Amino acid sequence: MATKKKKPRLERTISQELHDEWVKLTRKNDAKSIAEKLEVSKPTIDNALIYGNVHQQRLIDGINSYFKERLENENKQAAELRELQTQSTN
Repeated sequence: MATKKKKPRLERTISQELHDEWVKLTRKNDAKSIAEKLEVSKPTIDNALIYGNVHQQRLIDGINSYFKERLENENKQAAELRELQTQSTN
């Protein structure tokens, strides 16, 4: 009887804290967007986001900047919505 070979889990090459932060921030289709922005394959970004397996500093920097830009945009939109809400209640 043939036994299933387990796919080896990729080794994490970034800090646990950074990987945990990426996991918290990751949303559906982020890997595709990041891959297009950084001009790499989606599986490369999947490995980075899922396992923390990254071999190039430019990918780490690119992923960090992607999440930073998204957070800044969301904070800006939230501030604008709060401003509109306070204007409508006055």
